[in-house]
Amino acid sequence: MQDPGCKIQDKREIHRARKVSASMRYAILANPASGGIPAERKRLLLRDAASILDAKVHGLDARTPEEFKEYAISAARECDVLVGAGGDGTLSMLVNAIDRGTTPVGFIPLGTGNAMRHALRLKGNIAAISRKIRDAPVRHFDLIECRGRVGFSASIGIESAVLRMRKRYPGLNKIGFCAYLFAALAAYPGKYKRMSGTLEVDGVGSKLRQVLTLLVVKHPYHGFRMKIVPEAKLDDGKLHILAVSSGFWRSLFWATASFVSSSRTGHYQTGMRVKAVLDRPHFLQADGEEWWEAKEFRFKVLQRAIMMKT
Repeated sequence: MQDPGCKIQDKREIHRARKVSASMRYAILANPASGGIPAERKRLLLRDAASILDAKVHGLDARTPEEFKEYAISAARECDVLVGAGGDGTLSMLVNAIDRGTTPVGFIPLGTGNAMRHALRLKGNIAAISRKIRDAPVRHFDLIECRGRVGFSASIGIESAVLRMRKRYPGLNKIGFCAYLFAALAAYPGKYKRMSGTLEVDGVGSKLRQVLTLLVVKHPYHGFRMKIVPEAKLDDGKLHILAVSSGFWRSLFWATASFVSSSRTGHYQTGMRVKAVLDRPHFLQADGEEWWEAKEFRFKVLQRAIMMKT
């Protein structure tokens, strides 16, 4: 049985943490390109967030990813907490731009797939999420590192082809998961060739044979609330690796079923370091954005690498 004095002390520490959180200075970094929402509409949507957090909104005038990065660096110098407003790619760009050791971040989801909304358990409207950010303590989460860049979720395989198809037909994104479904159906037949090669997890090797997609993730979700790797946690200190080799239709059925059940298919492993050597170059996508094409990829977990208020 817990000592009543300990309970009182815990409550005092929580109260003290909330007081510190309330006194922090905030800035909001909004991506003008995310979610297919015009910049001026985003500015209106973020009025409540700016009021609740007593924050200025930056970034909506950025015309290129490079300009957006400069906005992130500048805004981080002027605040204690930098809140990204956009999709998963926006959050990824933000954490790659700032000094993660000194600036905690928050996240207001305004994207299309919004996997991180579900990974961070952000419920309610923008005002509710903003109040949660304001009142929450700072927590430490892990990141995935590959060739100097960091993210929360990465995959090699058909996902890049699906992503390109969605960007080719941006109007589809307005219909949620159906956009993913239609893009997958368009990308696969005769266009996507499965990959083979070798996979090494913490020095233990195995073969990749006719793999549809290889995922290296830090959270369960894969956009549109699909719970693909239910065991994954942002703060468990390890990578979660899933190689899916099942047929296309079975994989599509599994992805659809992931809305209503926590299940997975394929060969699942965990580890600290991952090396994939493929039979030919493939694109790596991370947090909803294509990064680069290569035959060899090396991933490692960065434990407690990002501070977040969520």
